[in-house]
Amino acid sequence: MNNDPAILALKAVGGLAAAARLLNKDTSTVFRWRLSKDKGGADGRVPPKNFFAIWCEAIIRGSDLSLEELVFTAEERAAIAELRQRTGSLASPKTIGDET
Repeated sequence: MNNDPAILALKAVGGLAAAARLLNKDTSTVFRWRLSKDKGGADGRVPPKNFFAIWCEAIIRGSDLSLEELVFTAEERAAIAELRQRTGSLASPKTIGDET
């Protein structure tokens, strides 16, 4: 199973065609997210300008897609988990402006 952000995001919003409709893009544009950069793609990443729309749709659909899955590759997520484990920080960082 592929854990690239693009694959996970597409699954969370109902697939390639649903994502293309959501973003008002051609399906070929969204498909290229999955391709390597040398093939004109985005290396399995979701372009940042699409994060908000994808994230909102994932919430509406009840998806358990995390922000880390949307933004970071599997390797980056593993590095984050290792860093949290080494520092004893299992919780997500506080949001700026949190008073608690």
